[in-house]
Amino acid sequence: MNTINFSWPEGKSGALTSSWDDGVASDRRLVELFNKKGLKGSFYLSSAHIGKTEAQSGWKDYVTAEEMPTLYQGHEVGSHTVHHPYLWKLPLEAARWEMVEDRRKLEEIMGCPIRGFVFPFGRGIGNIHLSTLARDCGFRYARLSTAAEGFELPGDFLSWHVTTHCRGKTDELWKKFVAHHHTDKLFYMWGHSYEFDDHQAWDSIETFAEMAAATPGIWHATNRDIYAYVSAWRSLVCSVDMTSFSNTGGKTVWFTCKDKLYSIAPGETLRVA
Repeated sequence: MNTINFSWPEGKSGALTSSWDDGVASDRRLVELFNKKGLKGSFYLSSAHIGKTEAQSGWKDYVTAEEMPTLYQGHEVGSHTVHHPYLWKLPLEAARWEMVEDRRKLEEIMGCPIRGFVFPFGRGIGNIHLSTLARDCGFRYARLSTAAEGFELPGDFLSWHVTTHCRGKTDELWKKFVAHHHTDKLFYMWGHSYEFDDHQAWDSIETFAEMAAATPGIWHATNRDIYAYVSAWRSLVCSVDMTSFSNTGGKTVWFTCKDKLYSIAPGETLRVA
């Protein structure tokens, strides 16, 4: 019987994704850096804060609704609730409103469905019901804030752990990631772009971006890209003897069989020797 192994698109050796919370004005500099280096980011915004100045918010300047479609083009916008509350402290219906209303407002601004979510302040201890609530509100993947320092794909995309925080052991972990031999390895960084302002640390993310961009064989992807690709892989239909495969997902999927790389497009059936 054949054995097939997961591969990232075009047989790439690993994938890098990142997410950035709150939608503050320093996202502009981060997006500019990512565009220059070919990296991708998912940016999670709370709609009540969009367009506020530092004087209005009492904290930071935020991006405006008018600039968002152009600013985040080629990246991803996701939901972070309307007001950024501790969701586990709210009645269930209030938490539901925070999720659904933020999604509605962001979809209105961006002109496309929003399927990604980040729990403000993480999800709290326990509170698995919030992941279920996120799914019921139409989200398909939701990020936690706990760093696992690993490179595994999430078993449950609604409880998606990250590899590291942007001011964590990024360089050390990247070297481990590059040396990691698993074909499904994923490096996931998260943070806030304002941290590079607050800690005078733009050189750290610039150095990481340079290093990541120079590493061959890495797929640079948004959270949405990772979710869509892995979901398509997991929905691949296989014959009993593992010689024929049907792609019922929405993305072309790559895999290896007997050291040969194959691709299978959506709706296609493929037979291997």
